[in-house]
Amino acid sequence: MNDSSASPALSRPPRWVIQSILVALIGYGLLGYVLSMISSLRSLFIILLVSLFLSFAIEPAVNRMENLRVRRGVATGIMFLLILGAIGGFGVAVGALLAEQLTEFSDNIPTYLADIDTFLEDQFGVEEATADLRTNYEDGAIASYLGSFADDLARFGSTVVNVLFQLFTIGLFTFYLVAEGPKLRRSVCSLLSAQKARRVLVVWDLAIAKTGGYILSRAALAIIAGVVHWVAFEFINLPSALALALWVGVVSQFIPVIGTYIAGVLPVVVGLLDEPSTGLWALVIIVVYQQLENYFFAPRITAHTMEIHPAVAFGSVIAGNALLGVVGALLALPFAATLQAVISATAERYEVDEETLKESRARRGRKERPRRGAFATTVRGVLEWVGVIAGAFVFALVVKTFLFQAYYIPSPSMEATLEISDRIIVNKLSYQLHDVNRGDVIVFKNPEGASRGVEDLIKRVVGLPGETVQVQGGRVYIDKILLLEPYLAAQDITGSFRKPPGCVGINDAPDQCTVADGYVFVMGDNRPNSNDSRVFGPIPVDSIEGRAFLRVWPLGHFGRL
Repeated sequence: MNDSSASPALSRPPRWVIQSILVALIGYGLLGYVLSMISSLRSLFIILLVSLFLSFAIEPAVNRMENLRVRRGVATGIMFLLILGAIGGFGVAVGALLAEQLTEFSDNIPTYLADIDTFLEDQFGVEEATADLRTNYEDGAIASYLGSFADDLARFGSTVVNVLFQLFTIGLFTFYLVAEGPKLRRSVCSLLSAQKARRVLVVWDLAIAKTGGYILSRAALAIIAGVVHWVAFEFINLPSALALALWVGVVSQFIPVIGTYIAGVLPVVVGLLDEPSTGLWALVIIVVYQQLENYFFAPRITAHTMEIHPAVAFGSVIAGNALLGVVGALLALPFAATLQAVISATAERYEVDEETLKESRARRGRKERPRRGAFATTVRGVLEWVGVIAGAFVFALVVKTFLFQAYYIPSPSMEATLEISDRIIVNKLSYQLHDVNRGDVIVFKNPEGASRGVEDLIKRVVGLPGETVQVQGGRVYIDKILLLEPYLAAQDITGSFRKPPGCVGINDAPDQCTVADGYVFVMGDNRPNSNDSRVFGPIPVDSIEGRAFLRVWPLGHFGRL
């Protein structure tokens, strides 16, 4: 009896084992459910994180407008409109640029392939290397693909607007976090003790300051980069100079680590497609500016906004990319700066024993440098300023002599393109890189007997070397083909001329002028009131000072020519 009744009890496991197994199974199931829920909500967490970052970036500007008695909600709305306008304008400009370049590339594919064939045949004896590609192009496969791609890029601007609407959730969260920021902070602090609330507010304020400083420094560097590259790209006559400068300024500053390289590719490719030398000059400009930014602009700007060691920045970007991908890489720098500031503000620090440092230097074989006195420090500071001023003077002299120079418009001969007293900037390097183009507004040395009392004249190029210029019925004809001149007040205002000096056409009629090699035929836009090549004849290209490309005064008429 006893043995038979005891055997079932011995075969049954203890109750704690069963309970442990049940708890483990339930815990495993709950853990799996929580992980799946977190995975499902990952996109929401990223949206909240991005919204928090944007709110930190926008809040300093909103606070300044609030101090100017602008309601916080209205100030937030103004900032949103400015940001949306900037992003939309950037998208439209870059999208149109890419569409234009792809279309041009598609049209020129036969020329590129022929040049490749000629090079390979001349240098290596390889014939018809691109025959298959030419066949595909002639069949329309490549052209159709590039054409459709260009059409897609042409709609890039509208796509940006659609994406902004799709990101409405981020905008909504960001607007709430900024507009209701003070109320949100009060609500959070009401759940904490006074000491903890003080710590939370310190961290919150540091995050706003560092993130706002990051955006401010990036925006300042983007503006500087955009302006410098715009002027430089105009010098080398790079197509779509303004759009490419915007691209370089924005991408190089707001994409961490690799943004500079991504930004530099597009201008170089566009330049190479236009002319190989232009692409090489674009590369030189980008590399030189990057060095100027690294050693001159960036240290002075980030020192006042968000100072962070380059190694820490690089490591934080890698970590952010590993955790959250592209979003993490973009948010890594302000997060690292905030974390660095929090540690600096809250961590306990101790006084360093100088004797210990001296012993360490002695063990490493380093000698201690003597400290400079007050007089030596003052002299060093004065010498640094003298060097800066002398360098600036030399730089200005080089720029004025070889790069660009300001000119004053003294006469009405270029009205209505340029008015009396306008001030323009002339690119003196332009024609060292490429030939003179029809329609260019140029400054050149005053031909003998042309105009008294002035050293230089400004006119527009109408006829190029080897062309025959003629005026009939108030209109200009080049090689008997009507020249369309949209910059004139009317198309039939050009006065006729009798064959001026310097024309080389033996069989020219009395009202014709054939331009010699190395010369160009110029006229003022105010044709009835302009002393130009119709009087003193074609001018030598060597007498051209440069190409006028920018009007800087009056400010109301600031812009490209």
